[in-house]
Amino acid sequence: MKKPPEKIDGANVLLWAWSQEPFFCISSTDGSLSIPIFGLAVCRYVESGEVYRFSCNAKWETENDFDYGTGPDAVEVAMTAVSIQYNSRVAWQKFE
Repeated sequence: MKKPPEKIDGANVLLWAWSQEPFFCISSTDGSLSIPIFGLAVCRYVESGEVYRFSCNAKWETENDFDYGTGPDAVEVAMTAVSIQYNSRVAWQKFE
């Protein structure tokens, strides 16, 4: 497992998951490349409290993100949404 940095895009990592084989691939913004996603992270911005899920390449660089808001269930929704959206099994790890 390849542990992420403490912060991704300035947000504190709460939960993370890593796969030796990509969870899924996304298209680049111009559609020319397929970018494999090896790391997933559920993070929270300190100032706003916003919860985001980041989809990251093999270097833990963000390739895509999604805002889940600040609600009491935002972290849980962020964790389960990726499994539903991409039909991927994700084993989340608590960041320590």
